[in-house]
Parts: sequence; C-alpha cells; structure tokens
Amino acid sequence: AQESQTGKQSLRNEGWDCAPASKMSIAQAMSRQKKMMKTDEAEGEVCAAFLYLYPPGIPLLTPGEVIDSHCLKLIRDYLTAGLEVQGIQAESPSSFRLPVIC
Repeated sequence: AQESQTGKQSLRNEGWDCAPASKMSIAQAMSRQKKMMKTDEAEGEVCAAFLYLYPPGIPLLTPGEVIDSHCLKLIRDYLTAGLEVQGIQAESPSSFRLPVIC
C-alpha cells in the first residue's frame, strides 16, 4: 500500500472485490429479523443489510449474501486504510460488528 496525497493509504490488493455466495434474495433478507454480530463470529452468516465502501458507494455485501473470510479481510483492510465502510459498527479496524440474519 502507498500513501496518497490525502494521507490515506491506497489499497492495491489483487482480488479487491467480494464475490460472496447468495443464500437468499435481497427481499427475503430485508424481511427477516436482524442482529449485530462481532467480526470473529460473523463468517458464514447471512448479511442482513447493504455494506458499502463510501465513497464511492460500492456495495461490498448485499442482504442475503454469505459473509466470507475474504470480505471480512477486505473490510478490515479498508478500515485500516482510513476508508469508511457504511453499514457496520466499527470499534477499530480489526473489531467491528456486522448486521446478520437471526
């Protein structure tokens, strides 16, 4: 990673995108009960909300997709680089909560 002119790290990862498996439709996921779950417990759970890298507003996960280790690593990398990920409760770059289906 390199330092940009704004002082934030730029990410130059191969495989920067998430391509999680879909467990249910967005509509089905949006109608289910939700809870916030710690990072270390969320792998394999079904995402309950849109998680965006903002700016520019690119969805990392959408409701109904399975949270995998690759997406969790990307979210950690983005937070460590000082970028904003909307839809999570960030306590630190390595510790955050994600919305999951109950």
